[in-house]
Amino acid sequence: MMKAFFKNLSYQQWALIFIVLLFVLRLIGITHPPLEVNHHWRQVTGLMVARNFAEGQTDFFHPKIDEVGVGTHVSSGVIGMEFPLLNGLIAAVSSVMGYDHWYGRLINLIVSSLGLWFFFLIIKRYWNDRFAFYATAILGTSVWFAFSRKTMPDTFSISIAFFSIYFLKKFIDESRGFYLFGYIILSAMALLTKIPSAVILSVVPLMIYFSTISLRKKWLLMTVSALPVAAAIFWYFVWNVTIAKESGMWYNLGEEIPKGWHLFIQELGTVSNHFYFNTLMSYVAFAALVAGFIFMILKKEKTLQLSASVISIFFILFALKSGRHFVFQHYYMIPIAPVFSLIAAFALVQLQRHWLAVLLLVAINIESVANQQHDLRIHQRNLYKLELEGILDSLGAKREDLIVINGEGNPQELYLSHRKGWTCVSTELNDIEYLNALEEAGAKYVVVKPNEWVETVPLTLVFENEHYRIYRFQ
Repeated sequence: MMKAFFKNLSYQQWALIFIVLLFVLRLIGITHPPLEVNHHWRQVTGLMVARNFAEGQTDFFHPKIDEVGVGTHVSSGVIGMEFPLLNGLIAAVSSVMGYDHWYGRLINLIVSSLGLWFFFLIIKRYWNDRFAFYATAILGTSVWFAFSRKTMPDTFSISIAFFSIYFLKKFIDESRGFYLFGYIILSAMALLTKIPSAVILSVVPLMIYFSTISLRKKWLLMTVSALPVAAAIFWYFVWNVTIAKESGMWYNLGEEIPKGWHLFIQELGTVSNHFYFNTLMSYVAFAALVAGFIFMILKKEKTLQLSASVISIFFILFALKSGRHFVFQHYYMIPIAPVFSLIAAFALVQLQRHWLAVLLLVAINIESVANQQHDLRIHQRNLYKLELEGILDSLGAKREDLIVINGEGNPQELYLSHRKGWTCVSTELNDIEYLNALEEAGAKYVVVKPNEWVETVPLTLVFENEHYRIYRFQ
């Protein structure tokens, strides 16, 4: 009976089951604080913004982190960044449940799981449900697997882009105003929450041009498509520039494209690894990707060729503009992961023996998850960092007291301290003029993580354990 039940399931039902299983699997450790070995910097800066929203310290147009400046510079902490929709959702949940680190993980996981479902629906509409299932299963265990459970807007934004593309397709097919409105709002949200979503949305002109709707409706769609683009241009290139001039702080300005190209040549090994492993996270999947590329050309699959080519062109421009951020952060591959998944899945659908395709798909999924399973846990040796807030509270440090910590540029422990202040490199704490300047800027405490570059500072020691030495300015 059970065998007959599974045998009668459609590919759409299998896709839904697979997405739910992935969702449940990634609930392991969902309440962990941002103590992963990698990418905690990006998470804690977003969490700073969310917590400051939750505490009523700022608004959507003035996202604020806990770093008050660079060096001894003092600023408001307001920073130019992507539109803080994810951060705002965290704050909204916090208004009901009280603030906690993990809300962003769950919100992103929910939205990114829905993104997989809408990805399936899009591929099904343009090809078939078997192809859609294979592509969705490969994408689900790609780099998407780990980053859809972090408090980062990358898969979150791409998922919203999938929503908008689906709504656009529905409007093309059914001409209902609801879908047109949804497409405009969702595509604006996608671009605002993370500009690389433009890589995925680059297929929109193709969808409109090759549709069978009237020329009048095509012009209407092209016109309204300019609205989300205009909103993104205003946010990133007008408003963020204004904020940066006022506060001197911005997440990522990118590089000049020629400079990015030269860096790619210098770091060719690292960049190559992003493409053959760090995207699909599986050597079996990469083999399928190569085979799918060959089949795509031999079979003259024009729709896949054209959409993959357009997205790839936009992705290469994005990668070159991102420069060293792209080279040294493999999550910058997320915008191209759906295309890689499609091409790899195209190889599987060429197999006449369905059992062999399923066997290869299972091998891809197992290998990909195995290569990312470490993301489901945190190292116990890092848990001491969660004690810093309580230690400072016990010393009488107020929430508004500014602190300095030798995080080597990493604001993780500044965030966990629930204070604002500066992160510095250890050697700077040996400079008495630097310390004097920080005191004049309003710093009250210095938190030192002893290492070979700094053991002590010439201030009043008020706390010491195996992890921290805390000093107070007079």
